[in-house]
Amino acid sequence: MHVKVKNIQEIAEWYCETCLKCFCSQCNHHHSQLYSYHTTCGRGDLNKWPLTKKIEDFLQKSDVHKDERLKMFCQDHDQLCCT
Repeated sequence: MHVKVKNIQEIAEWYCETCLKCFCSQCNHHHSQLYSYHTTCGRGDLNKWPLTKKIEDFLQKSDVHKDERLKMFCQDHDQLCCT
């Protein structure tokens, strides 16, 4: 799922359950500052996103290794990764 604003496309990293919208990391930073009481879910909580199976599969694929699924979270780099 891509977020498109002003002809700029970024991969959606966050979903706000209150706004019912997806945000890239930069927009989520601003959103969280404005609406600190909203509940947001990252890509690690895709079961809370309103997704079709096709979009869910796309979001769980590794950007680096296209045949791998994201299975782990690297705390040092603060990102999901494949094995």
